[in-house]
Amino acid sequence: MTDLTVSIRNLWGKVLPGLVRGTERFYYSRILVVLIMVMGIYLRAREYAANVSLWYDEATFALKIQHTPLIHLLMPKHWGGYEPPAFLWLTKLTIYFGGTSEYVLRLWPFLFSLSALFLFWRIVRRCSSRAAMPVALLLFSISNEIIHYADDAKPYACDVALSLLVCLMGFRMSSKPLSLRRGWVYALFGAVVIWFSHVTAIVLGGVGMSLWIFSVIDKRREEFRPLFWISLIWFLSFVYDYFFFLGIEKTQMAVALWKTSFIPVATESVNDTVWWVNRVMGVFAYPGGMPLYGLSVFAFLTGCLLFPKGRRRQWMMIMSPFWLAFLAGLFRLYPFNGRLILFLVPVMCFFVAEGMTWVTGLVAQRSKIVSVLLLTIFFLHPVLNMYERWHEAETRGEEIKPVLKVIRDAWQPGDVLYVFYGAIPAFKYYQKRYGIRSEDCVWGAKSRENFTVYLQEMARFYGRKRVWLLFSHALVIYGQDERRLILDFLSTVGKPVAMYSKTKADCYLFDLSQVKPLGV
Repeated sequence: MTDLTVSIRNLWGKVLPGLVRGTERFYYSRILVVLIMVMGIYLRAREYAANVSLWYDEATFALKIQHTPLIHLLMPKHWGGYEPPAFLWLTKLTIYFGGTSEYVLRLWPFLFSLSALFLFWRIVRRCSSRAAMPVALLLFSISNEIIHYADDAKPYACDVALSLLVCLMGFRMSSKPLSLRRGWVYALFGAVVIWFSHVTAIVLGGVGMSLWIFSVIDKRREEFRPLFWISLIWFLSFVYDYFFFLGIEKTQMAVALWKTSFIPVATESVNDTVWWVNRVMGVFAYPGGMPLYGLSVFAFLTGCLLFPKGRRRQWMMIMSPFWLAFLAGLFRLYPFNGRLILFLVPVMCFFVAEGMTWVTGLVAQRSKIVSVLLLTIFFLHPVLNMYERWHEAETRGEEIKPVLKVIRDAWQPGDVLYVFYGAIPAFKYYQKRYGIRSEDCVWGAKSRENFTVYLQEMARFYGRKRVWLLFSHALVIYGQDERRLILDFLSTVGKPVAMYSKTKADCYLFDLSQVKPLGV
C-alpha cells in the first residue's frame, strides 16, 4: 500500500465523522424545518399564482355560485351540489366583494392550504419523534395531491386544514380535566366546523371516541357529563347538516356516482383478493402521493404499532379518523378513495414517517448505506413530483384558456363551434372573456351510455366549410375514448384543417363542406 493511499484513508477517517456529525446537527436543527416550510409555502403559492384554467368541477361550481343569491344558499333546495353550507357562504361573500376571477374563487382554498401546513407542523412538533419530524413535514410539504388541491375552488383544502384543527382541539381537550364550562366551547366549535367541512364529522367522531375511551380508562366520571353534551351537540349538528343540506336523495346520488370508491367487504376469488389489496393500498399513491405504496403501507402499519410512551393518546387521536373512514368505506357510508379522503393525507404522512425512521434506524445499526438507500428510494417519487411542479406550472387541470384564445384569433364569419359536454362549464365561465357568442355554438349532449348520439350530433354540421370542435374533460368509458370516437368519425367523412392541444383540452377545425347534409 502506497503512502498516498494511506494518507487518503487517514484523511477520510478524520473527515467522515465530522461530516456525519454535521449532517446530524443539520437534520435535527430548526434550519431544516424552516427550509421545508418555506419550500411548502413556495410550492402552494406557485400553484395559486399559475392561475390555471378552471377544470370541469371547478367551473360547474363557479357558475352555480355566481348565479345563486346568497339568501338561496341558506336553503338546500336551491343548491344541488355537495359543498358544505358555510364554505358556500364564505365563497359567495368573497365573490360579492372581490369579483368572479379564478384568484377570488380559489382564495380561501389557498389560505386553508397554507394554514394546513402550519397546523401539521404544530402536530408533528408536539407528537412525532425527533427523527420522524423532518420526514413527516417533508412528505406533507411536497405531497403532490395536497399541492394539487391547494388552489382548487372546491373545499378539499378546507377539509385538510379543519381536520388538523379538530385534531389539535382534541389534544387540548385531553390535556386538562374537561369541565362543563370548557365543554360548551368545544361543543360549539365542533358544531360550527361541520358546516365548513362535511368530513370533519369523521374526525370529530374519532376524537370523540378517543376522549370517551380515555375517560373510561382513567375512571374520570366527572368528565362523562360534559362529554355527553359535547357528543350530543356534535351529533345534532351533523344530523342537521346531513338531512337539511345534503339530504337522502343527494346522498344516494353520491353513492351511485362513487360506487367504485367503496371498499368491497367480500371477495370471491384470488384475483378479487389481489384487487382488494391493491385498491386499499392504492390510497397511499393517490391521494397519499407515495407511489411505492407497498413500502408506504408497511411503514404506515409499523408506525401505527409503535405507540411510544407519553404520546400514545395523541397518536390514537391522530389515527382514529383514518380507521373510522376505512370502516365507513367498508359499510358504504363514505367513499374511501381519491380526493374525498384528501383529509387523511396528513395521517398517512405522520405514521409513514414514524415507521420509515424506525425501520431505517434499525437497518442503520447494521448498515448505514442500506438505511440511506432505503430512504432515498422512498423519497424518489415524491421528490420527482415536486421537481415537476417546480419547473412546470400547468401540471394539472384542463387548460382551456389557451385553446379558446386560438379559436378566437382564428375565428371567421360563418364559423360554428361544437362544445363537447365536458367543456361546457369551463367554456361558459370564460365565454365573455373571449367574446364567443352563444349563437355560434352548439352544445354537445352527455351520452356516456350511448356513443352513437355523439356521431348523430355531427350530422347537423354536414355541408359547412369551417366547423370547430372544443374538447375538455373527455373520458375513456368502457375502453372507448369519447373524443377520439368523434374525431375518427369526422376524419373519415370530412377534412381536418387545424388542431391545437393543451393539458387535457384541445380544439379541432374540420372542413365538412363535401359531406352532403341529411335530406339532400
